[in-house]
Amino acid sequence: LLRDALRFFTEANLLNRNRPQVNAWLVICSVELGMVNIAKQTFRQVLRCASDLDCKTAIELAEVLLNFSNEAIAATGERVVLVEDGRYVSEALAIGELAVSAGGGEKASSVVAAAETLREELRARSQGPTPAAVVAGSASSTKNEEGAPLIAVA
Repeated sequence: LLRDALRFFTEANLLNRNRPQVNAWLVICSVELGMVNIAKQTFRQVLRCASDLDCKTAIELAEVLLNFSNEAIAATGERVVLVEDGRYVSEALAIGELAVSAGGGEKASSVVAAAETLREELRARSQGPTPAAVVAGSASSTKNEEGAPLIAVA
């Protein structure tokens, strides 16, 4: 069913590339099918005509992009193949902010807040522990596994 929808949206897109609703649904189908490159290319097309995109479609698109960027909520078998942490988070944030500026209300604001939260969580995870935490952690253990004293190197 999704492949049929993708084919129909692709045909509609070929007839008129300046219809952001068609392109938004083409992005959604591509994301659902794991076609990352097509989704990202078509998303750029959506942004070119974003002023003509209705809030409801923009919010739907942002939610789908956000859901496929968060492995914590992925179903079994979806991880990495379809869902990967942070894969579409910047796109979700961009289209969510457009929805907010177009008067998308509380729902658009909550999508933007969720995207920002996810982005910050991913950034914090990727940075690992701070140097101060590493130093503090190593200072608490003054002997190695064999019981020999550790030597601090400055």
